[in-house]
Amino acid sequence: MDLAKKSIKRPTFVMAMLVTVLILGVIFSGKLSVRMFPDVEFPYVVVVTAYPGASITEIEQLITKPVEDAISGVSGLKHVQSISQDNMSVVFGEFELSKNPDIAAQGVRDKISQIRLDLPDGIKEPVIIKADINNMPIVSLSVKARNMTPKQLYDFANNVVSKDFAQVSGVSEVKILGGLKREIHINVDREKLKKHELVLTSLAGKVKLNSLNIPSGKVNKGSEEIAFRTVGEFKSVQQINDVVISFVGNDRFVTVKDIAEVEDGVEAETSRARINTKEGDTVMSEPALLLNIYRQAKGNDVAVSYGINKKITEVNEKYKQYPGSPQLTMISDVSH
Repeated sequence: MDLAKKSIKRPTFVMAMLVTVLILGVIFSGKLSVRMFPDVEFPYVVVVTAYPGASITEIEQLITKPVEDAISGVSGLKHVQSISQDNMSVVFGEFELSKNPDIAAQGVRDKISQIRLDLPDGIKEPVIIKADINNMPIVSLSVKARNMTPKQLYDFANNVVSKDFAQVSGVSEVKILGGLKREIHINVDREKLKKHELVLTSLAGKVKLNSLNIPSGKVNKGSEEIAFRTVGEFKSVQQINDVVISFVGNDRFVTVKDIAEVEDGVEAETSRARINTKEGDTVMSEPALLLNIYRQAKGNDVAVSYGINKKITEVNEKYKQYPGSPQLTMISDVSH
């Protein structure tokens, strides 16, 4: 009752307070974080292990079963499921809802590290992923360029485009789908290798040792410290061809080009992207290179999307100066 009486007796004060609250609401409403999904964490952990060249049986016996047995000892685990396929093992662990996802992921990580030495030597490092409903790209873009090979387009996207968008406020990661990544191939002639009494391991070792940048020490000069290093990283295919593998006698040496052919090629294709385009009434599906852009945790979807769209307009104008005039096109935007 006292509040009601004071409000009647002092209406000016009450109105001033209401206006102040409204003004503060308007000011701070624009600073509220806007997201596609609520901040919810599910206690799911996935262990992905790649073993190139292995069959389903080998994957199941050598990787999937040991990983399942290892993570079964993590407290709070409800169910374990797995998928074994050629070259790949995927193990899913579902925990109690009361289990902290970060603690669950750390527990799985510790168990995997304990059995790491028991797993085959040829596997790639197991990847432990904590399930996150917000771990999806906020924006997907396609990259096109005239008169560019798939390898050149991939290099452009990796070296130029991804770095441009990594600078946008709120962006955490830029992933590339499709395209062909550059890879140097050394195609060895078995007969020539046998003729020079060499083995593949010695060839691989010599090439690796000749492509290292090694620190050579430092020198103090007054108030300055000058660091030195030996630069050995290959800059061209010809440099690989000229690597000396072994010596025959005292005056003759064998180089890579004597026993092998070095090719500037591409990696085996592991992902492929296609995009539907429409010309008139005709819809066509053509190969494309896609960029998935992810926001930072707790980021504002609308603000990050606005920054990305602004960057697209900016870089499309800049890219006209590059060979092939690469252009970016928006494919999807979850903030709209």
